[in-house]
Amino acid sequence: MTIRTAVPADCGEVYRLICILEETSLPRIAEIMEFAVDPACRSRGIGKEMFARACADARAAGCVQIELATNQRRTGAHHFYAREGMRCSHYSFTLPLV
Repeated sequence: MTIRTAVPADCGEVYRLICILEETSLPRIAEIMEFAVDPACRSRGIGKEMFARACADARAAGCVQIELATNQRRTGAHHFYAREGMRCSHYSFTLPLV
């Protein structure tokens, strides 16, 4: 199940996508697949509002947790997610195929 919610903004591209993952042996978990705010619009509360809506949508869909993956170099994003109450609990491994 995918939930998409438009968040109006007065500048640039603002978007958020949540993909709801369902595991038969685990509770439902929402994973944010894409989350970005135009750099010209940052520090205006748009990301905070988008994240709050994502959490509300996930709760309404019966999810017990929300998670995401982000590049190690995106330290500003890490600080944002920590301020929103998230904690780092996983490692992500990748293998380039080309």
